[in-house]
Amino acid sequence: MLFRSIRCDEPLYPQPSATFEQCGEIISRVAALIDHSPQVIHLWGWQFRGKDTGYPAVNVADERIGGHDGMMRLMEESTAFNATVTLSDNYDDAYRSSPAWNDAIIACRPDGQLWKSRSWTGEESYILGLAKYMDGPGPERIRYTCERYRLKHTTHIDVLSYYSIRNDWDPQRPASGIRNLVDGRYKVLTGFAAHGVDVSSEALRYPMIGHVSCYWYLTGPALCPFGGTHIPLVPLIYGNSAVWGLSGAGARGDAATVRILEQFFGACPHSILRADSDPALFLDAFYLGMLPFFLLRGRIIEDFERDGDQTRIHLEGHALIESNLAARTLRIALDGVDVLRDDVVFCPVNDAGGVPGAPATKVACYSISPRSVTIPLPAGWNASEVTAVALHPDRRENATIEQKSGVITVTLEARRPVMLYRNRTDTPLS
Repeated sequence: MLFRSIRCDEPLYPQPSATFEQCGEIISRVAALIDHSPQVIHLWGWQFRGKDTGYPAVNVADERIGGHDGMMRLMEESTAFNATVTLSDNYDDAYRSSPAWNDAIIACRPDGQLWKSRSWTGEESYILGLAKYMDGPGPERIRYTCERYRLKHTTHIDVLSYYSIRNDWDPQRPASGIRNLVDGRYKVLTGFAAHGVDVSSEALRYPMIGHVSCYWYLTGPALCPFGGTHIPLVPLIYGNSAVWGLSGAGARGDAATVRILEQFFGACPHSILRADSDPALFLDAFYLGMLPFFLLRGRIIEDFERDGDQTRIHLEGHALIESNLAARTLRIALDGVDVLRDDVVFCPVNDAGGVPGAPATKVACYSISPRSVTIPLPAGWNASEVTAVALHPDRRENATIEQKSGVITVTLEARRPVMLYRNRTDTPLS
């Protein structure tokens, strides 16, 4: 499943970066280019005057981008593209301009003053005391949000996991970091769960393991002040407990470096799009990052090797991640057969979420630059029966393939996805 965000509006923007109507256009284009794989889309800046405005109130959908009716149309129409549209919400920040402002729900610093945070988009925020908030208006806000915006299955709450332990020195209603965690953050999660809505959050933090399943990022791979070299410790420990992306300086480097680090640290790419975003942003993330991640997801790390700059991560099911950060090289193989090499992928895709041994339903082929690739077929496939389709934002076209001795050769255009199907019967007509 593809997790993405669309940045809609901010009060400092002269015009929205994506209206709800434009969000629908983005979703339909992406759906066509990823062969209608399931998507979850988080809307950023959907409320009041855009991102980080109005909290803790959530009763106004930004009229500049389409208002409540526009949001409901987007959510309903996106289901045709195998997409779930939901919110990016916030239960940490509050603003004095909010119609729901109340001094009594704001956390206090050790001197007893209201806990002022920072200005994110033009107005200084204050920190909610989550234990007392969830003992007050918090549960009603959850009910209202789920019902008013017809949330289905999932939503995102920014910051919720970031400061898992945060004290409140309110002289009238003090709360330790542990109480704010148990009576605040955990209650937010269970409140949404009672409405059938799973919550993803921002940063992977130990106290949230087992409570949040999907995090936007892991702390970045900074150098240790005591020296040493990186090992894939987090995926070794938490690989079957959570899904996360990658953050920090490494995630903002060149694209090849980012892809190597994502695979090394078991991270799933995450894109934030605007109406004018380059399609390459999500195409590279999906084909070169997410599809290999889905193939490897849930496989236990069995061994790790380092030979100078070359590293090899061996996973169950005869899977291998081989990379060299200095040389900017990356190879992923399954049963000794490459499925990704640097910036070209020919990755088996199945409907079982990467369960080892699950049969491939198709093979995704993609390259950043034009090239011909020779693809060994999955077990049980007959080369003479394989069909290929090139994916465009507005159409599907038959693609030319050559088959010989049980292998397929495909000529790829730059950033033009091609899907191989086992036979014509399995090939979608539209």
